[in-house]
Amino acid sequence: MLNKSFIYSHKTEKMKTLRKISLLATVLILNLTLTVSCQKEETKTLPTGDEKNSTATNAAFTNCACVVNPSDTITQVEIDMLNYMREEEKLARDVYLAMYEQYGIPIFRNISKSEQHHMNQVLCLLQHYNLPDPASADTGVFNNSELQQLYSDLISQGSISLTGALTVGATIEDKDIYDLATDMTNTVNPAILNIFGKLSCASGNHIRSFSAWLTNKGITYEPQYISQEEYNAIIALPHQFCGGQ
Repeated sequence: MLNKSFIYSHKTEKMKTLRKISLLATVLILNLTLTVSCQKEETKTLPTGDEKNSTATNAAFTNCACVVNPSDTITQVEIDMLNYMREEEKLARDVYLAMYEQYGIPIFRNISKSEQHHMNQVLCLLQHYNLPDPASADTGVFNNSELQQLYSDLISQGSISLTGALTVGATIEDKDIYDLATDMTNTVNPAILNIFGKLSCASGNHIRSFSAWLTNKGITYEPQYISQEEYNAIIALPHQFCGGQ
């Protein structure tokens, strides 16, 4: 016959075990909920092609794990390049959204999503150094007068025909690659170099896509910013996986 103290001890241990299992289940459910929530928040940063006023500047919707090993301080040259690149990526996104609205070609919608991601990464750098965001919340509006004029010119060119729009896409990526390469010679900040390197890699994918569309239509894109040799080398590459791009 089992003694009462043994039965009590056995029941106590069983209750402790059940409580541990219940607690573990609660933690697992909570972790799953947070993961799904984060995934939902990240999708909010990506325009679908129907949204005309979404710069996704809200830090709550921006994953800033991309800022790796930043320098303690930032120079004025670096501040200027971040401000310009934030708006340059916005220009790409805004133009592609306009071209998608006019032609309904998926390449513009898909690459506009990538450009939104690029905008967010540059925003992360600005936020890390407590710098104001230069990007307007309004589509097609820029604080930089050069980019404002370029936006107008590209929209006009792209509105003429689909081949004009595809050429605009290649031109934007051409300029982006050139500007990023120039910027990376003017900084030693590891975080900026890391993010700008990823953006340049992704722009290589984009210019290959636009160039392939143009080639299929019997048109050869001629680079306006990078050299012909550099362009040929980029076009010869397969699709690149740009560190999560």
